[in-house]
Amino acid sequence: MSSTAIRLCLLDGQSERLVEGVQAVVAEDASGQFGLHPGHEPMLTCLVAGVFKYRVGAEAQWRHGACSGGVLHGLNAADGVREVRIVSRRILLGDDLPALKEALKQALEEAAQAQSQAITEVGGLDVAMQRRLQELMESAP
Repeated sequence: MSSTAIRLCLLDGQSERLVEGVQAVVAEDASGQFGLHPGHEPMLTCLVAGVFKYRVGAEAQWRHGACSGGVLHGLNAADGVREVRIVSRRILLGDDLPALKEALKQALEEAAQAQSQAITEVGGLDVAMQRRLQELMESAP
């Protein structure tokens, strides 16, 4: 692998994907959109939920991905290759940008619904535990 390219590592809770020979990565953090090219200084930033893109080799066309927020870490790997890691709860890849944005929106809504349900369930457990503790205190000699 040439040191003039980036190895893009995409890690989420479901898979790990490697893309070799990447010439550019564009993503977004709280300060706005930014780009990385081979030779970029090491960096670490928190990504906002949204779309990122990357270009492989001499391709003119960008490839797209979407993530539910996460961390982007640009570093020099042990084998000397420039590596960009995107770590997120959920990463989606696709060529159809509107469909990718819709899939991300749906994934974020499902995650919010699951979180809301978990909070409700924990609240129910808390109430049940308080009742049981009250019963135990009342029945204590």
